[in-house]
Amino acid sequence: MSLRRFWLVASLDAREAAQRPLFWLWAALMGFNAWLMSRGNWIYRSVDTSLGSPRAFVNSEFQIAFVEGLLGFLLVSFFVAVAAGMPLIRDTERRVGEILGATPLTPGEYVWGKFAAALGACLAVMAAFLATYLLFVHGLPDAANPASYGPASAVAYLRPLLLLLLPGLLFTAGAAFFIGQATGKPILVFLLPVVLLPFLQNFVWRWFPPDLGPGAGAALRLLDPSGFRWLKETWLRVDRGIAFYNTRPIVYDAPFLASRIGWLLCGLLLVELARRRFARRSPAGARGGGFRRWRGWSARAGAAAAGGAATELTAGAAVAGGAAALSTLAMRGRVPGRLAGAWTVARFELAELISQPGLYIFLPAIVLFLVIAFNADGGPFGGAVLLTPGTAAVRGMLVLTPWLCLLLLFYTVESLQRERSTGLAPIFYSTPVATSSLLAGKALANMAVAGITLAASFITAGWVMSSQGRVPVTLWPFVLVWGLLFVPTLLAWTAFVTAAYVATGSRYVTYGIGLTALVATLAAFLHGDMNWAGNWPLIDALRWSDMGTFELDRQALWLNRLEVLALLPLLAYVAGRWFRRRESDRLAGGGRRPGERRRTALRLCVLTALPLALALALLGAVESGFQGSVVAKRHKDYWRQNLATWSEAPMPFITHVELDLDLEPAARSFRVAGSYDLVNRKPAAIPWFAVTGGLAWRDLAWTLDGKAYRPEEREERTGLFVFPR
Repeated sequence: MSLRRFWLVASLDAREAAQRPLFWLWAALMGFNAWLMSRGNWIYRSVDTSLGSPRAFVNSEFQIAFVEGLLGFLLVSFFVAVAAGMPLIRDTERRVGEILGATPLTPGEYVWGKFAAALGACLAVMAAFLATYLLFVHGLPDAANPASYGPASAVAYLRPLLLLLLPGLLFTAGAAFFIGQATGKPILVFLLPVVLLPFLQNFVWRWFPPDLGPGAGAALRLLDPSGFRWLKETWLRVDRGIAFYNTRPIVYDAPFLASRIGWLLCGLLLVELARRRFARRSPAGARGGGFRRWRGWSARAGAAAAGGAATELTAGAAVAGGAAALSTLAMRGRVPGRLAGAWTVARFELAELISQPGLYIFLPAIVLFLVIAFNADGGPFGGAVLLTPGTAAVRGMLVLTPWLCLLLLFYTVESLQRERSTGLAPIFYSTPVATSSLLAGKALANMAVAGITLAASFITAGWVMSSQGRVPVTLWPFVLVWGLLFVPTLLAWTAFVTAAYVATGSRYVTYGIGLTALVATLAAFLHGDMNWAGNWPLIDALRWSDMGTFELDRQALWLNRLEVLALLPLLAYVAGRWFRRRESDRLAGGGRRPGERRRTALRLCVLTALPLALALALLGAVESGFQGSVVAKRHKDYWRQNLATWSEAPMPFITHVELDLDLEPAARSFRVAGSYDLVNRKPAAIPWFAVTGGLAWRDLAWTLDGKAYRPEEREERTGLFVFPR
């Protein structure tokens, strides 16, 4: 192997990676995570620190190891898989094989150079993440929480990065690189982190059965590529106190260190296997000549192909000479309608997607995770909880939402990219099929894949309920939850991904935008910033009851779903308007007609009006609702106004209560009429007493010892009613 040629391949690929927006999006996302870490939003606490107890240091080794052990597969693995799995596939799509055959490169120099560039780009992002974290902790700390920062220690920053994050990163990169070389299928590369993350989450990070033997537990600790199970089981399951985690370093035992080295070597071994496969599949690789004998092979193959083509042309001419004129065949052509064109494209795309092996990997994985979710909860005394159709639909939606969004992200982008990758774009885009039909057909095919997944999920839920043998399987709850509530999420997500791809023209930028949107949505939910107006995937928003179908949140649900559906015309217009089927002539002004920009802007404003109006209406309903900011402010005012005044005030004792309660489910209200026996057991008379009331109480009437109190005779202090005695 020539180091000069290896370095040339690596440096050229690294230079191209530095210009790719995907890495800059990834670096920005990791910078945001560094800011969250520096502000204590990724904290492992042994006790609650909100009331003045000692705070956990955001820069302790335990804290950094905790976050980086999870980040490796919660976020980093998706970008690593794209960065490391696509270089060889991308070169195949660019048809660079003939060019490689004219160079003195060997397969080893080429393959290892490509992998080194991808790995170097990933490590550069990790270095930027660490530098940003150091800046936020030591250069721009949170001035309001100085107790959250401990002394600086280079070991605390470097050891978790090297021992927890780096081995998993290198393994993922090697596995994605091998899958990309072995299959040439981008979707299989992308499914690696999609399947690996829920597997680790369900079977490694959170699975601690009581009958698990010490040998099996040790094996799981060492076979975890993230290292998080070892950290959790060794140091975190038994609370050692904030002082311990703040001041003590992590002691890494020898078996764990050996396992980390093993994961590093496993990633490199997969790259070497990819190199050997690549060398065998190259025209002269099996004879040991690498690319150097490819030129002679290409010349012979070209001559043979030319000879074959000449023979076919001769035979074709002979046939044509004895055939009738084409006019006698009476062939006619016509432009297909929009529906017919969309249906034709959808059938072709669906056949292509079904033939992809990714679907047959994803379906068994999602079925396994659904079975786990359906059997996850137990009763208060350890008994099994029967699964009902409504509960299965809501619980299954929690599992299906993230994984179907990721699957549709990759499938949609690859279906839109397919013609360019295969070189058929000039032919395909020159057909008379309308652009709207082309995009709609591809979207329908991807939604059909989602429909197949939902059908398999329904069969899984039915099998679990049938195995329990108590609750009959009914279809209506699944139609309501998955059909009316979940399908709008998938439609809007597919339209968003399509519009992002059309706007950027790059599969990698679209991946970055999609992953960033998912991470931002999850971050908003975890930090309590999500409300009904922005909760497009309905994260943790559904509460099923077999006694009533979404009685409390029905209005918010329908407004939310209408808002999501109202985005479809806007996203569809963006995709159809800017989808590039041909290159424009810059000298001729791009082919724009006078006033076209004004008409486009007007259409965008009209299409934006409806979802914006629905979002504002939903925001108004949320703000004025029982959990809105108005009610939250009144609760805060209640404590500000009354806590200090009445915390030590003498109060009578309640000795007897009689209540007459009338429930009004349709009006979401109730009426109460009753009496309370109050006894003063204090040594002195109580001149007044206070009653905490509900903020939504209406039409109040009070009597004391048979005497009616008029409204002006009592005092209301933001929900506290004060009665003079």
